[in-house]
Amino acid sequence: MEGEWWQVVIGAVVAILAIKITINVPELLKYRDERAEKNLRSLCPHTELEIEVDKIKWKSKAISPPGTWEWVCQSCGFCFPGGKEQAEELAQSWAQNPKRWISHIKKYNRHYRKHVRS
Repeated sequence: MEGEWWQVVIGAVVAILAIKITINVPELLKYRDERAEKNLRSLCPHTELEIEVDKIKWKSKAISPPGTWEWVCQSCGFCFPGGKEQAEELAQSWAQNPKRWISHIKKYNRHYRKHVRS
């Protein structure tokens, strides 16, 4: 079976490139995991629902670790530059628009299931 001359040249170039190019799979996997973690942190809502008998409240996940002035999200580690006020303001903004919070949580959960390995 004879091929055209250009097919032979392309085949030789592809073979040479396949031999010379080495793919560092562990490095690619590490990069993919870092990118997925970064995206997961950016999707974190920093709030959770607190359901009581007669009402539903949005509670901030921000805490102030002992010995610091900073407020940090318990889930993702995001540091709130505005302190507790900014964290509470975020929780109130979610409370004012629960449909947006629900769609955001769906996105977060979808990304979490897709990228986080246990």
